[in-house]
Amino acid sequence: MLRQYRHSIPLFISGCGDDSSGDNESSTRTTRVTVMAAQQSNVEDADTTIGRIDSISTPMIMAEVEGRLTRVLVDTGDKVEKQQLLAEVDEEPYRIAVQSARAEVARLKALIENQQRLVKRNEQIFKENFITETVLEDSQAQLKSLIEQSNAAKARLEETDRNLRLTRTISPLAGTIDQRLVSAGEYVKSGQALFKLVSQDVLTVDLPFPETMASRLKAGLEVSLSSPLAPDIKVSGVVREMRPALNAANRTIEAIVDVPNPGNWRIGASILGTVIFERRESVVVPETSVVERPEGVVVYVIEGNVAKMRKVKTGVKKDGMVEIRSGLNKGEQIAVKGAAYLTDNAPVERENKT
Repeated sequence: MLRQYRHSIPLFISGCGDDSSGDNESSTRTTRVTVMAAQQSNVEDADTTIGRIDSISTPMIMAEVEGRLTRVLVDTGDKVEKQQLLAEVDEEPYRIAVQSARAEVARLKALIENQQRLVKRNEQIFKENFITETVLEDSQAQLKSLIEQSNAAKARLEETDRNLRLTRTISPLAGTIDQRLVSAGEYVKSGQALFKLVSQDVLTVDLPFPETMASRLKAGLEVSLSSPLAPDIKVSGVVREMRPALNAANRTIEAIVDVPNPGNWRIGASILGTVIFERRESVVVPETSVVERPEGVVVYVIEGNVAKMRKVKTGVKKDGMVEIRSGLNKGEQIAVKGAAYLTDNAPVERENKT
């Protein structure tokens, strides 16, 4: 048994020698990597969200005078032009009121002309001492009263003329009748809703963003918009304003953008909106060249056949490329494929060079 024990000792030592040889071989092993030069490119610092199209103007068209509707000329879904006639209220009572007001204005005009002649005559005979001052002043006061009555009559004539015109309901802008709320023959009162009109020539888009972005969003920022139904059609605009309050339901802040309708966008549809915060020239590298290490985010700069770890600050990521805000210069050679397997000062073997 002693011989067996002694024979086992050199076997154990021999095993330890083999492991040590393997470690030395591993420590000198090179890593195959592809290498490329860091590039400089235009970078857009932007953020995208899904918003909703609304009408920039959704007026409720009201009756401005009361009366019976004699004609309703449009229906729900009809497209209308600015100043197009939509409906008419019976104008006969208003026409009679205009005629009466005109007659009153004419009557008072005649009375004023007569009174002016009387005052002129009284002024002359007063100088000749044929009437008292009281008689002259009385005629002058009557003239003043008639002039005031005439002014009031003229104001009533303007009002009745206006009311006659308002028996015709005119569209204030071009758009589409979203709702028709009355029919011919109905008696309507002043202020009663007749139609709901939506304008689709110019649209407003509500773009929601997380409340954490409130400090970055502001009026005047450029926006690119596209519809999911027609992604190839791009419409440019700017943020008109930010809604002052957060949306309580989802804690978002909304940017408001006004844009012309490219022709096929509809109110209520969803819209893809990209707000562009900044455009700048920056160094960019492939995403695969940027790796996480305990020291932070790094790339490996290839100097000769050695990889040097370089800590960097990243920015925008797009189309497989990453913006490097600091820590790397244009033209420096970096490891791309194989970068994840590198350590600082690791020897490398280049697969190819670009």
